[in-house]
Amino acid sequence: MEEAQRPKILIADDKEFILNNIDFILPDEKYQKVFANDGKECLLIAREFLPHLIVLDINMPKMDGFQVCKEIKRDPLTRDIPIIFITGKNMPKEKSKGFSLGGSDYVTKPIEEMELKARVTNLLKIKLEKDALSERTEELGKALKSTTDLLNNMKQAIFAFDADMTLKEPISKFSEIVFGREIKDKNVFEVFFPEKNIKSREYKSLEKTIKHLIGLDNIAFSLYEDDLPKKIETLKEEGGPKKVLQINYEPIFSEDNKVEKIMCIVDDITTFDSYLTRLENDQLSYFFVKDFISIEDKDKFCFDLKTTIDNSVEILNQIVSPKENEREEKFYTDLISEIIKQVDNQFANNPTLKERLGRPIIEFANWDGSAGNFELKSVEIISDILESLIRYSHSANFIFPIKYSMDFSFNDLIEEKLESIKNILKNLCQYTPGLEDLDSKQLSHVTKVIKMYPNLSETLFTVQQRSIFVSCLYRAQLDDEMAFIFKDFSLKINQLSLKKEINERTIKMNLISPYKKISKHLDRKD
Repeated sequence: MEEAQRPKILIADDKEFILNNIDFILPDEKYQKVFANDGKECLLIAREFLPHLIVLDINMPKMDGFQVCKEIKRDPLTRDIPIIFITGKNMPKEKSKGFSLGGSDYVTKPIEEMELKARVTNLLKIKLEKDALSERTEELGKALKSTTDLLNNMKQAIFAFDADMTLKEPISKFSEIVFGREIKDKNVFEVFFPEKNIKSREYKSLEKTIKHLIGLDNIAFSLYEDDLPKKIETLKEEGGPKKVLQINYEPIFSEDNKVEKIMCIVDDITTFDSYLTRLENDQLSYFFVKDFISIEDKDKFCFDLKTTIDNSVEILNQIVSPKENEREEKFYTDLISEIIKQVDNQFANNPTLKERLGRPIIEFANWDGSAGNFELKSVEIISDILESLIRYSHSANFIFPIKYSMDFSFNDLIEEKLESIKNILKNLCQYTPGLEDLDSKQLSHVTKVIKMYPNLSETLFTVQQRSIFVSCLYRAQLDDEMAFIFKDFSLKINQLSLKKEINERTIKMNLISPYKKISKHLDRKD
């Protein structure tokens, strides 16, 4: 590959053996590489070399990695360069701080060849595609008023809006395909977030940001642009699967060089986003298998793993099952402590699994009883632990034929929880002929009933809990589609429970539509 075609990577670390290791992992024939030994040198090279990617150690002399990242993201010339942090293992605070400053990813020491290559490949692909898109956008912006034909031939949603947040011409024809409807003269917030309440805090915040951007010069616009959403999820159709959309923004200037409108270039990256998710899962499975191979007594390990999973499921079932009396905080903390103690005792020598379980364990360590909502917090923490154990078990079962089945079939338990969810919704909605077929008159009736329903918050909370549990059980059976559908349903129910105003629109979007989706998929499975 010619030099001009090879992506440029800046590698910064004060330890020579780390630089040599990364230099060896990333071959010369694929990348142009430059090196820095401290933070200040890294910052100077970044501004001159303008790499496509920076691999940056956190602990360096003169300027640490966090300070370098902050300066890079502050400079309009370098702020779009993705950064991979190098950090020590089991340092969640460092990772969290790196992401908050604009870091894109991280690798832990000692650096694994497969991990670094995968992360570099992913980020370079996104960066190069974004650069190519920016070049096209720049060319497009110069002749926007006379490029209607060009817009209509592009496989992107392209449109502009001004301070009143209304979408203006020209609008590419492909916009209708991306959003599934005519968007001319629509409010930009309603197009991007059709499920959100226009009176919500999120809407008000976005509206304030957009109005602030109008009238700024180019430099000021670049400073505030990051407050706009870059990636959103929106429904393809009512009750259907979601699309993942990537949005880029370009200012359109008036004669006095002030921002008059903001142009949006929207790409449907649903397939690519799914690909990245699969790639991350495959990468995790690789490290799970690598850990598993080194285990001496695999039969005992697999028995312990299955026992822990079964115990976790039983504990989750205890939490989400009906209860006669209000439970104290100690009931939930004792259950979680039981699982964590079992995990610590049995899997302390499995580094990848231990690191994967670190997040829910740290979350439990930071448990704040004053926040309340003990049940939901417990379900979320144990579900996180359970999902990691299940993924590890499937990776182990793939390469090691053990003496008993590890398919973790929970059909009876799933059926029991589904039936309870259906019964709760029947009582909640008093529907006729069915929640899946409500007409406008019935929807109005259902909304009135729900608004007057006693203990509505507790009822919605129960549905949310059991939906999370069902999602977990489907995940154990490797039915990712149904797992996602019930996880999404739990999020929708949560959004409904948080709304101060419940109306026909919120009932339809947060209860009726997701329930129709569930019913459709369950009928298909039957």
